[in-house]
Amino acid sequence: QKVGTPAIMAGEPWTEGKIEAALKRGPHSSSKDGIDFLRNEFADMIEKQQWIVLPAKMIKRMFGLRLSPIGLVPQANRRDRMISDYSYYCVNADTFNIAPSEAMQFGRTLWRLLYRIHHANSQFGPVYMSKVDLSDGFYRHWLRPEDTHRLAVLFPSRQNEPALIGIPLTNPMG
Repeated sequence: QKVGTPAIMAGEPWTEGKIEAALKRGPHSSSKDGIDFLRNEFADMIEKQQWIVLPAKMIKRMFGLRLSPIGLVPQANRRDRMISDYSYYCVNADTFNIAPSEAMQFGRTLWRLLYRIHHANSQFGPVYMSKVDLSDGFYRHWLRPEDTHRLAVLFPSRQNEPALIGIPLTNPMG
């Protein structure tokens, strides 16, 4: 039995030319402005075994490799938010959607909660609620090892450093 969340892709594997072009373009410019922030974030995620970062020359010829730019989205009164832009090179579009539609329940959350509270069986006592911050909730789900390189990101490097690639070991997105 396969262990981990699959990242199954449609389409042909990337050519060496497409990988080289992505490496040449690199990550979003926003990530270069926040390189220290990203290195701190990734140090924490590497310690938690959620990502690895390798020199591009080590894996750029790996069959099935796909690369997406990493970037930072500024947040008002909070730390920046890291994004893996899987739409830039159509990685999102090429990924098979295998989740059941009922698992993707965005919107109407308040309505669903209120409905459940209103219809709760009072025989079991009062309803208690707790808000839990799941900012890294998807990082709790492992990727299938053979699929990790399909969701790789172009990690920013400093001048005179080799090109770097981040490879998620856990789900980097919902």
